[in-house]
Amino acid sequence: MNSSAPAMGGRDGAKILLIEDDPTLGPAMSQRLRLEGFDVFLAPDGASAIRKARAFPPDLVLSDMRLPDGTGEDVFRQITGTLGLLPYIFMTAFRGGSTGRAPRESRRA
Repeated sequence: MNSSAPAMGGRDGAKILLIEDDPTLGPAMSQRLRLEGFDVFLAPDGASAIRKARAFPPDLVLSDMRLPDGTGEDVFRQITGTLGLLPYIFMTAFRGGSTGRAPRESRRA
């Protein structure tokens, strides 16, 4: 592979909104994505994620399902209600619960 080639197939500068409240995982994921050439906006909760999405419309949202001030689904509805549909990936480290709702919500949007 050519070392001068852009990271991740030429996606340098693509904006990712990373919504993760874990104080270790969020910065670690953010750092890794930056090393791959992405511009990352880290939000530790839903309210700051919505503000950042409006200020810096992302190309992709990577969202935790469980947030201190709501759910990833709540944030999904507000961001897509404002910006329209965009690539959105839900993640969780939580075992059990109702994580199955997110795919259903994304299909309804």
